[in-house]
Amino acid sequence: MIPRALSEWTKDSLTELLDKKLFEPESFDFKTYRPGTKSEQEKRDIRKDCCAFANSTGGFLVYGVADDKRLPTKDRLVGIERKTDFPAEFGDFPRECRPSVNWEFLNPPIDLGNGKVIHVVFIPRSWRGPHCIASEQPQGGFVFAKRTNKGNEDMAYEEVRMAFLGYYEKRLKLQLLNGELQSIIGDARSMILPDEQMETHYSTVTFSLTVLESVLIDTYTILHELPDLIQALTVVRNTARNINNNQQMFYSIAHFPLTGKERLMRSHNESLRSRCPLVIQHAETALTLLQAVLAT
Repeated sequence: MIPRALSEWTKDSLTELLDKKLFEPESFDFKTYRPGTKSEQEKRDIRKDCCAFANSTGGFLVYGVADDKRLPTKDRLVGIERKTDFPAEFGDFPRECRPSVNWEFLNPPIDLGNGKVIHVVFIPRSWRGPHCIASEQPQGGFVFAKRTNKGNEDMAYEEVRMAFLGYYEKRLKLQLLNGELQSIIGDARSMILPDEQMETHYSTVTFSLTVLESVLIDTYTILHELPDLIQALTVVRNTARNINNNQQMFYSIAHFPLTGKERLMRSHNESLRSRCPLVIQHAETALTLLQAVLAT
């Protein structure tokens, strides 16, 4: 019943939620929106909303809905003037969080049929957190917000500490993956023998995939937002696994004094020559995408 993706937010799904007079859970929050100049408190509240969802499990900000459950549904759908450049106005707020918060918006917005629209913003869970805003206290400092079923709440010291530790742990694992991909590329190139060695030599190298496989699991909260990177890593892993299996099978018979050993070596080396470039290509693609992530 509660939308889980931007595409699931429609006038019908929104009306159903309002008819049931649900209290906003951790996953969404109804908001009015006053275009143009806002008070400092309003600006601060929007930035805090962005941080809270990014520091938690992500969620939706639904703008153009009166947050008064005593009103009938039609009166809660106050909307925002269609001519308002909502994305341009809203975009400054997640950008002003520390560090900035990623966001997406429903495009086109929900049309109310009266010249007004409802804008829905999705704030994904962030791997770069914890995100914060400047404290209002005279002594300065920062406020780290989280999202609960009570709304936005300040994170406790231990929660902030663990969030920072989680961030650095994931970043370290991605750096390890960066090194593993470089090693995989080097191993793949070493398996491709020159023509003159195709019938006399064979590579004893196999791919080490331990880091790649563990990082794919441990950093999924980061990588799931990067389908191209996941696809490249999956191709590298699956192709390298297959090559490793064939290497092991070849080793088990290569040391026997077989007739036609030269032909066997050539066949095996030609197989490596055809498949290793695929590993190299996708590992280089993954490296490029991964380095862009590490640069943020």
